[in-house]
Amino acid sequence: MSRQRIQLASDHPGEGSRAALVMCASIPWGFHRNRQQELAERLSAFLSVLYVEPPQRGADSRGVWSVNDRCYVLPSLPALPGDRVSGRINRSVQHRVATSIRAALAARGQECAVLWIDRIHSVALVEAFPGAQVVYDCVDEEWSFGRLCRRSHLQRLETMLVDRADLVLASSRGLQRRLSAGGRRVDFVPNGCDFAHFSRAAGPRPLDLPPADRPLLGFVGSVTRRALDLSLLARVFSLLPECRFAFVGSADAASAEVIARAANATLLGPKPYAGLPDYVTQFDVCLIPYLVGGRIDYVYPKKFHEYLAAGKPVVATDMPELRAFAGVIEIGRTPEEFVGKIEECLRAQADPARAIRLREERQTVARENTWEKRVEQILALWDSELPSRAAAFAPQRRATVHA
Repeated sequence: MSRQRIQLASDHPGEGSRAALVMCASIPWGFHRNRQQELAERLSAFLSVLYVEPPQRGADSRGVWSVNDRCYVLPSLPALPGDRVSGRINRSVQHRVATSIRAALAARGQECAVLWIDRIHSVALVEAFPGAQVVYDCVDEEWSFGRLCRRSHLQRLETMLVDRADLVLASSRGLQRRLSAGGRRVDFVPNGCDFAHFSRAAGPRPLDLPPADRPLLGFVGSVTRRALDLSLLARVFSLLPECRFAFVGSADAASAEVIARAANATLLGPKPYAGLPDYVTQFDVCLIPYLVGGRIDYVYPKKFHEYLAAGKPVVATDMPELRAFAGVIEIGRTPEEFVGKIEECLRAQADPARAIRLREERQTVARENTWEKRVEQILALWDSELPSRAAAFAPQRRATVHA
């Protein structure tokens, strides 16, 4: 899909307006602000986008609703027990999803030109739209979730999706290396940030933040034992009794327990995306205390560039995806080193001239890593890698997907 090869609606209001990108996402639109939402809204400047929420147990039958005049959402359809582990049940669910997608597109006189998938279960939709170009946007290792008995099935789904995709994107170098191991070309498109949103002037201090009588260290995101190094955090809490820690996001029981045991740490729960900058602005240092050397080494944290857009100092564990940014963040490999890096950041913040210089350096990096930059990269890849628009709409024979 490109400005020349698939006639984008912004340039060709006639026939080009029939082309739609169908984005089969792994997260409902309202769950939290994710990569696919950021890209969907920005890509809708070039062609219509139908964001398809994943099937969910107990989903109601809400109608399609609009985000803007060229981005609309198909709400979750009801899932069936076993659809995550049974290919037969999943195909049945995806058949109903395909029917709903066709109806939503037909209501607007559109056709699926690009089938964008980041949820591997949606590979069963490929055969339902044989004329569409397929983009696999790999942002996670879905097969690593849950029980071991499910993994071979999920890995098989991902392999089929990689084989059938016309374009494969990876949100981290780690994912890119894994997916390209068999010789397949995989393009690295990392997460970005909404610079204007996170660099805005500070609003009123949120009332649920701890008192401002001590340095405040903060984290925004999912507070889970799968992601966070809880033993490191417990040690950091005890080594910095003079600091306060605030965690903004939904938490699992194990993480909530570790935070509750610390007298200087507070779990604030999830907050609306619109209000997140008001919290980040109040943090003296932003934290990314992720586990390293395990199953999430491939993660490129979306929060990283958001922290930088706010101009905040960042201390992170030694995540492979963040090492290239060592000039604008601090990396702590042990609890003691992590604490030392926090203390260095606090000292730098106490020097006004140095604090201003460092803030500008961080925001310069963030400006080069916005979602707008990511969309430019994706459009360039479509120009160079996907076939012509005529081929995109021509009937094509694809192997039947038996996922």
